Amino acid sequence: MKYVVVGGLTIDNILSASGERRFSQFGGNAAYGAAGARIWATGEVGMVARKGGDFPDEWMREVQVAGIDVSGVTPVPGPHLLTSGMIYDDRGDRDDYLSTEDVAGASGRGRQNTSLAAQHRAQEEFGADKADIPARYNSAKAVFLAARYLNKQRGCAKHFREVNPHAKLVLDPSEFYMHLERSAEIRELFGMVDVVLPSETEIRHLLGPIDLLEGAKYLNEMLGARVVVVKAGMAGCIVYDGQSRTTTRIPIFPVYAKDPTGAGDSFCGGFLVGLQETGDPVRAAMYGTVSSSFIVEHFGASATYAVTRREAELRLAHLKNLAL
Repeated sequence: MKYVVVGGLTIDNILSASGERRFSQFGGNAAYGAAGARIWATGEVGMVARKGGDFPDEWMREVQVAGIDVSGVTPVPGPHLLTSGMIYDDRGDRDDYLSTEDVAGASGRGRQNTSLAAQHRAQEEFGADKADIPARYNSAKAVFLAARYLNKQRGCAKHFREVNPHAKLVLDPSEFYMHLERSAEIRELFGMVDVVLPSETEIRHLLGPIDLLEGAKYLNEMLGARVVVVKAGMAGCIVYDGQSRTTTRIPIFPVYAKDPTGAGDSFCGGFLVGLQETGDPVRAAMYGTVSSSFIVEHFGASATYAVTRREAELRLAHLKNLAL
């Protein structure tokens, strides 16, 4: 398998900014990351995740038909605990929940989330780790480590560095561990990967109301990230190369966004393929931007399965003109 995405699968419940509700929708960072990569590399993408006994089989069949390998999806006894609710405002910002009831009864933002203990259990039981990686994935050219607990990401990063030292590793850090008091652990993890792709939220979680470029420089200079790509929502992304000290800003691709869920993860999946194909993080960020543009036009990860590479290349050509 040429490309591997390691993360989680969720059953999503969404309230859009327009008031549209979508319940029991296929999602999760593994699903969206794999979908973003599949646009560019159909038949070359493998997914590592876990699923509970009640996780719909038809979703896995759709994934396989789309050309994504699911031999890395491990069944877990009992119900699938990674269920989430997302309530969006008109800026694309969201509140996160774990239950359908929170979304179904929501009359506004600011509702309390399910307990931290329930979140912890869901993340521990259904966030993939190195034990879930099939041996046939060990020779992957490039791997996307989607956001999970630090110990799980660190274990997967170490695994691939040991069995396949030349693989490109890209990491989406998680706000679960983005705290300054964990700087030593974060530095160890960042030192094992080629590119770190934090969101604006994760930068702010670590450093407070800092300028995003300054945040990217901090991750490079203080935490050892070689290349940092900050996903900044409607503002596009910022690519900071710590070796050359160069900064490039990439705008979003202009589309009508119905649902921003998974935009960041699909960006990372597209970035993964772009980095392997071009070796250039700026061009890779354009691949990612195109992937996320297809995702936000629809609800759910599977909505992009009909998108062809030819369609993606047309958007890529247009984006290059926008970014000049």
